[in-house]
Amino acid sequence: MARRSGFSEHTLRYYEDIGLIGPVPRDESSGHRRYPPEAAERIEALACLRATGMSIDDMRAYLRGLSAGRAAATEMVDLFSGHAARLEEELTALRLRLDYVRAKAELWQSRVDDDEPREQQARALSSRLAQRLRGEDRA
Repeated sequence: MARRSGFSEHTLRYYEDIGLIGPVPRDESSGHRRYPPEAAERIEALACLRATGMSIDDMRAYLRGLSAGRAAATEMVDLFSGHAARLEEELTALRLRLDYVRAKAELWQSRVDDDEPREQQARALSSRLAQRLRGEDRA
């Protein structure tokens, strides 16, 4: 299951301990966990959610909604819309960091090329982006 899901064995045990995964039957002869198909599907869904950065609390909310079915549709829309908004914020912050790093690379490349006008432009852009980065760190 660790290979199939991408979770470590420790994470699988932890998720079982905190109730994200129900109790897993064990093989009587070896004591190894034997994941039934429905547990494997749940674990794969959790792996996808974790890959998006979803919190354990939100994964719990997802599982509650999954159990409730259509009656929880509004809550699921809110859950995933909220998570999408958080990811959008992360993307915006990541794009700013990427722009800053690219500007610094351009600054240094202009120095390699001994291109003073390009260096001035890159320096100005780096400075503006650095101010935005510092502002975002405080927010």
